[in-house]
Amino acid sequence: MLRSRRRRRSTNRKLYGLTAVRMRAGLTKSELSRRSGVSQPTLSRLEYLDYAAKPETIMRLARALRVEPGVLVKKPEEKEEA
Repeated sequence: MLRSRRRRRSTNRKLYGLTAVRMRAGLTKSELSRRSGVSQPTLSRLEYLDYAAKPETIMRLARALRVEPGVLVKKPEEKEEA
């Protein structure tokens, strides 16, 4: 018997605001890594948008940066061409 397989929607998110928030907080990747428990290579991949973060990772980074999680996932506004 075949079951229909429902494709699960990923809860992972790109962290478009991570670099700006980290820099605004005056933290290096090394410092943020220590505070959040997220490895430096993973932080780099998240900042370059190579990876999408799991909800748990987003929460850890938001706590370490003292911001709401939504700040990290918000896409920057696109500039309109004149």
